[in-house]
Amino acid sequence: MEKSIKKALEHFEKEEYHSAIKEFESLLEETPDNPYLYNNLGTVYYKIGKWDKAIESYKKAIEIDSNITEVYENLADVYLAEGKTLEALEELQKAISINPLNSDSRYHYAKVLLQDYRFDDAVDQLEEVVNM
Repeated sequence: MEKSIKKALEHFEKEEYHSAIKEFESLLEETPDNPYLYNNLGTVYYKIGKWDKAIESYKKAIEIDSNITEVYENLADVYLAEGKTLEALEELQKAISINPLNSDSRYHYAKVLLQDYRFDDAVDQLEEVVNM
């Protein structure tokens, strides 16, 4: 399985997204309860603009393991691409609630707040990051 994951990631790195999708889907047939594979699959779908498939993959990852902050951050990126700022903020809040000391999630949250012209809130989040 490790070889197949490496192969899927190599396809992704080379921007061979359709090949990466096939590899990740094949891996998921072997281990359908692996949230990281769903997260990776969602990221591939995100890269090719298949937002619905990306959301579906990320939500499946969350269904399997709701404690992986990166999945919420990735789901937020899809919502942002769709222009759904509030949904993106909600997902980032979930990531922060899982791990309040995760500076990446807080920084990501602050960037979205800035895009939403919520400057004071963004500054508060960035101060939290600096103070970690």
